Amino acid sequence: EQIKNEYAAYDTAVLFLTSQTSVDERLKGLEAGADDYLFKPYDIIEFSAKIRAAKNRISGKAGLKKQLDLASNTAMQAMSAQSEMGSVLQSVRAMNEASCYESVCEGLFTCLRDYGLGCTIYFMKGEEETYVPTPGRQVSPIETQIISMVREKERIWQSGYRAAYNFHHTSLLVLNMPEDAEKSGRLRDSLCILMEAFDVRIDNLNQQQELTNAHEWQSDVKEVSQLLTAASTRLQTSVENSHTALRELMDDFWELIPRLALEEDQENTMHSL
Repeated sequence: EQIKNEYAAYDTAVLFLTSQTSVDERLKGLEAGADDYLFKPYDIIEFSAKIRAAKNRISGKAGLKKQLDLASNTAMQAMSAQSEMGSVLQSVRAMNEASCYESVCEGLFTCLRDYGLGCTIYFMKGEEETYVPTPGRQVSPIETQIISMVREKERIWQSGYRAAYNFHHTSLLVLNMPEDAEKSGRLRDSLCILMEAFDVRIDNLNQQQELTNAHEWQSDVKEVSQLLTAASTRLQTSVENSHTALRELMDDFWELIPRLALEEDQENTMHSL
């Protein structure tokens, strides 16, 4: 019992070699923590075999413990990856359902909050460059400078605990990537999926805005065209009315001249006018 207590941190096997052969004595030894029991007088071959068996059990326990630790670690990683991927899918779903730039950003922030990441998002809002920080932060000038410098260099850029993920219309600057290489690698894959979905949604919104602007422009052009048509119709009517009035005036004039009893030169002057 003392050996088992003092060496509890180690894989220790105890073999009893004794002349006590009763069942009670054997049970006492097993209850105390013995692994095997050998009676005197003993055979050296059997004794060696039991020693080897004890060593094998120790090695087997160590191997099983290692396998258990590996399986436990693998299960934890799988659970973490599943949880992270669940956050990604939830965020992608929220972005796809969003109808404005602010809602798309909020959908992205849902996942970033789950990861505990402080970030700044860059995207083109039409022709306007836009920088949006995770809630509770402000964008610093150096962050915008870093994004501008690394956007055209490579898809994924990392320096220390800072990383940038660059896509055609968008970029994500992460300010506190985890030090754990394994977790950082998982997050890198998840953030790439997340940002690709964000980039596509921002592009869709830009295209929708362009279509809306085009429809509004067409509507304005149609309205102006209708106004011009109406003005042209009124002008045409006015011209026709003017021609009619002028013809009536001329007819009245020609009828009036003979009755004025003008001199010949006066009548010629009136005709010239």
